[in-house]
Amino acid sequence: MQFQDWTTVILHGKRNNSKAQAFKIKDFSREGNLVTKPKNHTDYHQKKLEKEDDVASIEKVSLNVRLVVQKARLEKNLTQKELAQKANIKPDELREIEISKATLDKQLLAKLGRILGVKLTGKDIGSK
Repeated sequence: MQFQDWTTVILHGKRNNSKAQAFKIKDFSREGNLVTKPKNHTDYHQKKLEKEDDVASIEKVSLNVRLVVQKARLEKNLTQKELAQKANIKPDELREIEISKATLDKQLLAKLGRILGVKLTGKDIGSK
């Protein structure tokens, strides 16, 4: 017991003076002086993102592909659900392809093209 220290130790963290600083800024601005806020890292990153011109647009399925899929499916007398089962995809994915809201997935289009017997990728879209 002689090696134990039983005195109470109080640790104080870093004090937050943001309220006091906010009042100083308000008082300073009331006097008519120009107030600049300190730089915020999120503002910097947001501005950097806005400045970038390299924004890649997400390609959607084209109108031509959409019409070819619909026409070929109807020629084979298949419902969307039946075609989706044959392609091993969800019916909602096929529905999005047929309304041009799906993102362009060339592997999926190639699979649908093999099932329907129509070319859906490349230059000769719609050829058999």
